[in-house]
Amino acid sequence: MPRNNLDVILIRHGEVDESYHRCFLGRTNPHLSEHGRQQAQAVVPLVREMLAATKPAALWVSPLQRALESAEPIAGAYELSPQYDERLQEINFGDWDGLTFDQIEELAPGAVMRWYDDPIAHPAPSGESLADVDERVANWLAEREEEQVQGGGPLIVVAHFGVCCVLAARLMAIPVAAAERMCLSRGQCGRITNGALRVWGLPLAAHTNR
Repeated sequence: MPRNNLDVILIRHGEVDESYHRCFLGRTNPHLSEHGRQQAQAVVPLVREMLAATKPAALWVSPLQRALESAEPIAGAYELSPQYDERLQEINFGDWDGLTFDQIEELAPGAVMRWYDDPIAHPAPSGESLADVDERVANWLAEREEEQVQGGGPLIVVAHFGVCCVLAARLMAIPVAAAERMCLSRGQCGRITNGALRVWGLPLAAHTNR
């Protein structure tokens, strides 16, 4: 697939309560933890530095609660009205949604590692594969190309692990598996302009749990 010429700042939502760590958190809908809210605030000066005097064209957000709350500081800083799209939601993990890795391992030994090795070939039962996510994100991205031409500045997207991986892959024309290996941790951000990384994985102190 060809590189995309959009200018996009990707922000992965902040951390949620510890009870959801090391689990498949898809459509399960917890709030941010206190640390997650601090992470959301910490992203604002980083985005200001990336943008300098430029105003974002739009702020697009997954409608899941952890993304909505992560977007609030950015929306306030730039006086933007967030635009929500269900296509930016996290992967639907089906029967695994909200379960810990250990719980899934008890139900289906080896299933978690098979998913991590190839999330396209081994989706969660009754859930989406990464290819399904790629399809819906590609449709969303195609609609944004005209919008950026009209708006001038970069798009800001606040979303999730799977969506950030697929968006990065689409923007840089690389395999999704390669983008998965460079995934943003919770509370981190990055910028891709004309198919090239400009900034990635900030702040460096963000936790690495998924």
